[in-house]
Amino acid sequence: MGGAAAAVKVFLADGTQVGYYRQSRYNNVNYPYLSQGGSWNDMATYAIDLSGYLGREMYLVLCDEVVGSEAYAVFDDVVTNYDAVPDAASRFDTVMDGHKVRAAASEVRIPWVIASNSYKPCTENNVQNGGFESGDLTGWTVLTEGFNASSAVVNERTYWAQELPYNQSGSYHLNGWNTGIPEEKGWALRSSTFVLGGSGFISVKMGGNAAVAKVFLADGTQVGYYRNFRFHDTNFPYISKGGAWCDMATYVIDLSDYLGKEMYIELHDEVITDGWANAFFDDVVTYYDSVPDWQNQRETVSNGFKDNVQCSPDTVDIPWQLAWNELDGSRPEVTMLLEEDAEVEPVEVEVPEDSEMPEIPAESTESGESVEPVEPAESEKPLMPAEPIEPENPFDANPAEEAKGDSGGDSEEPKDEPKEAPKEAPKEVTEDELEEETNDEPEQEPIDNVQ
Repeated sequence: MGGAAAAVKVFLADGTQVGYYRQSRYNNVNYPYLSQGGSWNDMATYAIDLSGYLGREMYLVLCDEVVGSEAYAVFDDVVTNYDAVPDAASRFDTVMDGHKVRAAASEVRIPWVIASNSYKPCTENNVQNGGFESGDLTGWTVLTEGFNASSAVVNERTYWAQELPYNQSGSYHLNGWNTGIPEEKGWALRSSTFVLGGSGFISVKMGGNAAVAKVFLADGTQVGYYRNFRFHDTNFPYISKGGAWCDMATYVIDLSDYLGKEMYIELHDEVITDGWANAFFDDVVTYYDSVPDWQNQRETVSNGFKDNVQCSPDTVDIPWQLAWNELDGSRPEVTMLLEEDAEVEPVEVEVPEDSEMPEIPAESTESGESVEPVEPAESEKPLMPAEPIEPENPFDANPAEEAKGDSGGDSEEPKDEPKEAPKEAPKEVTEDELEEETNDEPEQEPIDNVQ
């Protein structure tokens, strides 16, 4: 199958669905060259493992799904019997590569693909449609008036001319730019309920500065608040140098204290004041047989492009993270994999507003007189976070709009325009500029409330 909208569904003869397989190769880049990563209506052979249903009567449904732009599907060569397991990992089809007018054509290989089954029946331990692979919000309840449920789920792997990765799982994800909610406002969705089983761990993919996952018992009692703390607007467009924008990471959440309880999850785009107020979600998994080995799990994505040239290195790993429950004050263990020579700004974990520095007691002399303590030198003072600084948001499609929560002055009310990807990406930094900034800029104290 080929095309952005192609999918195959597999059913038992009684109508019970047992499989859902998406065409995952579509990639609208470097037209017309397949050899340079592009893939359009060219078909690949997808090998599907249905060995668990040997001897059962079955049927297939070939689907052209509703996906937005380039919504085409092409199919061929449906084979339902192999005497031996096909060696899909080493097989390929040879075709002629695309080429410019009057240019010579050359051969290119299209490897076979081991199909991934993204169908997850709604059992008591799983939320319905946790990966949004239905292509819509089936199983989710919209909690915000004006939220555009018909466009919020997208089939997009990259954004902007730099082809920065979302790190999408499967074929779809929930995209905050397509909700119809203005950036200065927030939104929320609620999952179906599930019974926590297995190891008691769950996971959620989150990206963007405003992304938050909340966990509740079925009676409405909130037991968890988990923020995406990876967002870092630096060294655009290099993820390898510490930048993190829309790219999603898998956050592992320990809910083992609630094993056997009925629960639900809410995905939130929070109202924030420090810019880049968008949220992206995918792959909500609510059952793990054993505790996931999050420290050794990571997903490999493209490092993006600069001036139409692949950034070096070509790929970068996004490690899984252990989520931080802000309801109990636990602290995150942030894992970032960077180039060895990358210069990264320091990040301070937010200090609660009600926290205070301990008072320094007055000292006494030998005569018993009380004296005030001597003010320590600057170098000896404990490090305190600086006052929150609201950075200019270079990603905002409308710089005249106020940031979320800013109500001062006589500024105009923000217009209710849909959240859209900014028309222009921020200015790209060059290697020389990175080095110059590193050598010339004065040292600053870490900024509080940077996520």
